[in-house]
Amino acid sequence: MENPALIICDQERTQLLEWIAAFDPPDIAVRNSLARLREELKTADIRSNADMPTNVVRLNSTVDVDMPTGRRNGMRLVPHDQADLKQGRISILSVLGSALIGYPAGATIKWQMPKGEVDIHLVNVVNDPDRVSA
Repeated sequence: MENPALIICDQERTQLLEWIAAFDPPDIAVRNSLARLREELKTADIRSNADMPTNVVRLNSTVDVDMPTGRRNGMRLVPHDQADLKQGRISILSVLGSALIGYPAGATIKWQMPKGEVDIHLVNVVNDPDRVSA
């Protein structure tokens, strides 16, 4: 099963590509995940902020996911320098963050995690209009 095309805001795509280019993670899993995201961004459905569906994962979205390791609720995707797992904020440049960006609620995403390929079911996406890109 191939993942559907990402849906992403033009401003967030530009920002993500800049962050990926400037980030040099020591972890091979993160490097591989970001390389895959960079490739997916080449074929993404790029939209203006006003045309973004409300159920698509974006920067600062709060998400609930089901994974083989269990359900994770209330995670917010944030810029790398704002990540704090104890507060439920995951970096958009992490393996999981890069897997989720651009997919709608209800999608099942096949992604290479550190311990192998997994199916991640995106259960819910909440976008606070005051937090997403303007």
